[in-house]
Formats: sequence, C-alpha cells, structure tokens
Amino acid sequence: MLPRLNRIQITFTGLLALLALLPSVAAAQSRMPKLAPGVLKTIPGFSEEAETVTGPKNLVDLSKSAKAWKPNYIPENQTLAELSTKLMLRRPIWQLEFSFKPMRLLTIPGPDGSSRRVWYMVYKVTNTGRHLMPVAEKDEFGNDLFQTKTGTKNIRFFPLFVVKAHEFDKSYADRIMAGVKSRIHRIEIKDPSVTLHDSVSITKVAIEPNSETVDRGVWGVATWPAIDRRTDFFSVYVQGLSNAYEWNDQAKDETELTYKTLQLNFWRPGDPVLESEKEFRYGVPSLPGDPGNERMKAMYGVEDMSEYTWIYQP
Repeated sequence: MLPRLNRIQITFTGLLALLALLPSVAAAQSRMPKLAPGVLKTIPGFSEEAETVTGPKNLVDLSKSAKAWKPNYIPENQTLAELSTKLMLRRPIWQLEFSFKPMRLLTIPGPDGSSRRVWYMVYKVTNTGRHLMPVAEKDEFGNDLFQTKTGTKNIRFFPLFVVKAHEFDKSYADRIMAGVKSRIHRIEIKDPSVTLHDSVSITKVAIEPNSETVDRGVWGVATWPAIDRRTDFFSVYVQGLSNAYEWNDQAKDETELTYKTLQLNFWRPGDPVLESEKEFRYGVPSLPGDPGNERMKAMYGVEDMSEYTWIYQP
C-alpha cells in the first residue's frame, strides 16, 4: 500500500494532467458550430492499398513514338520502347472524410423583381490522416520491394460538385452566386466565428489532420441555381475528396484518366409547382411493381440500393 503522501502526489499529478487537456477540449468544441436543425451524415474517408499502384501499364503515347531497336550491350527489355509498355506507377494516396446536411432550397430575389430557387448543400471536409504511402526497400539482391506505410500531411480540397437529373440526363455544375453564401451561413451555421467556404475559397485552405482532441474540419457550401423543377431522381457527384485514379487504355490507343468520385443518391416525390426542401429524400427509391428495383438501379447506375457509392469517372 502506497504511503499517504505518495497517494496525494499521484492524485495531484493526475489533476494537473486533466487541467492541461481542458484547453484542447475547449478548442475542439469551439470548432463545432451550432448547426441549424438537420441530420449531418458522414461518409468515412478511407484509402485502399490497391489505389497506390497502377500497372503494369502501357504508356501509349511514348511506346508509339519510341524507336524499337536492338541494343548491343544491354538487354532489349531495357530499351525505352520496352520499358514504356510495362510500367508500374506508384503514388501516395489520401482521402478526406465528407459530412453533409440534407439538400436544401433557398429563394432569392431576381434583378427584375422575380424570385429564383437555389438548391444547396452544406458540407464539411475533414483530414483524418492515415494516408497511404508506398515505400521502397531493397532486398538482398538489390531489387525494390514496396511496403505501404501510413503518414499524415495537410490536404487541399479542389472540389467539383455536379448534380445529375437522371430522368432527363441533365447535369448541373456547382455555381458561385453573389450574396447567397452569406445568407446560407446565417441559416445553417449560426456561428459567425466559423467560416463557410464556396468552391473557390476552400481551395486556399490547407486542411490540417485532426488530432484526438481537436476537430480541424473545414465547412463549405455548393449551390445550384437552375435545376429543372421537374427533377425527381438525381445524384450529387463529388470529386476532389481523394487523389486516387484509374488509368484506362482504350481500344483506339487513347489513354483516359478516371478519378475517384463520391456518388450521393437522392429523390424527391414533389411537383414542379410547389417545391419544398422537405421533399428531398436521401437514397434510391423503391418503386411499386419494380421487382428487384432493377429500373431504379439502372437509372442511378448502381448495383444495389445504397445511399452512396464510390465510382471512377473522368
């Protein structure tokens, strides 16, 4: 049993440690604004080891232009023409966590006295760290063996938000509108100390990794002012959350890069006359008389009825 004095010292030391954590806890709490009513949904940020490597791939442009020849002093497989056909591409991979509030509607006055309806989505991107980095290590024969390790760094978010109305095959890119962001800030964030970014200003922020006690997530908003009022089935596509890509060699000897993209699925059972933000639903609808929901899955381009999915597209 510890002497009484030692027990008091241990208790006092623990109290000091607890007090030292309080500023960090307060800082973490100050990062979380008091949001307007609405469920904040979160899509976890995860990276896969397979995303750190592509290959072996054929560099079509280089292999077509490189002259094939038979060297005298090196193996043929070491020529530029041969090396460009069996290339392994490795890179570090990161991904941001994406949280968002339900799709909303905002009415704004037009210059001629009319009113316009704007769809918008408030979101938060968070750098959770745990980025994957391929590291080369030499084996006993001098060959490079790659191991995937984790690391952290600041990330910049260069977003591309697109709404696609599936029944009309129309796409709408996020548009920045003067004065709209400040109105949305007052409605949704309700905290003037928290910055709400648009799709341009957020690119200037180096998003730091979270710690166990401090939330360093960054808030933004995407706005769409001219979506067809008849739209019932739509998805929001978000690019820029990850640097993962796939390299596809097409039949015509063309190279195409497709980028990891988040697809968020929505529907709205309303009408084009009396629009209401309460009509927005998250997910893929299940229609009566549609066995297996095949029609809906085909319309959204998904394999199941998931609320969101990760795809690769240009």
